[in-house]
Amino acid sequence: MLLNVSVTWIAISTLLALILGVGIGFVLKTYIRDKKFDDRKSEAQKIVDDAKIEAERLKKESIQEAKETVSDMKRDAEIDIKERKDVVVELENKLNVREDTLDRRSSNLDRREEILNDKENRLDSKKTELEQLNKKYKEEGLEILGFPCNQFAHQDKGSNEEIQEFCSLNYGVTFNMFQKIEVNGENAHPLYKFLKNEKKGLLSKDIKWNFTKFLIDSEGNVVKRYAPTVKPLKIEEDIKKLLK
Repeated sequence: MLLNVSVTWIAISTLLALILGVGIGFVLKTYIRDKKFDDRKSEAQKIVDDAKIEAERLKKESIQEAKETVSDMKRDAEIDIKERKDVVVELENKLNVREDTLDRRSSNLDRREEILNDKENRLDSKKTELEQLNKKYKEEGLEILGFPCNQFAHQDKGSNEEIQEFCSLNYGVTFNMFQKIEVNGENAHPLYKFLKNEKKGLLSKDIKWNFTKFLIDSEGNVVKRYAPTVKPLKIEEDIKKLLK
């Protein structure tokens, strides 16, 4: 009986110890599992927090870099705009100077054109007066010889036939018109070399302009030289003296 009781007690004690061990093991296992979970949770939270901090840092850096980039672009744009403005101003100044130069040239050309037109008008008058002298004194022995020359503002740039026809149709010229020649320079016609050597001009022997006139007597002597500005009718008295 006593043995049976002892066995029973031992069995109960063993069972209790086993149950207690299992309970303690379960509790420990649960504690360890929960602790690991908490540790992992804390570690995960730390990773998340660190990631947030890093993200915020990168965000601030990106914003700062973006601001610096925008600032650099703005500065470069302002420099480029200023340089372009300087180029535009320089071009405007050059254009203004060129415009002023062109205006002056245009004014000078207009003035030259007026002068040439005036000279042409005076030449027209002189050709008419020469024809008057030719008709008036031809029977008395006057011979008027015309030598076209294109060395003065290209006034006689047409062909010999065109010049002859122009003088005949526009001025009624009937006196002798010869072929176009040069009166100055190395290629000057021998006749004009002779005339210039015989009678020099005011400052030099060169012909200054069209309609320089030479009065020659019947023996070939150069009596007088007249400037282009002297009208033919002004030399009528000198002609009359030689014809007497």
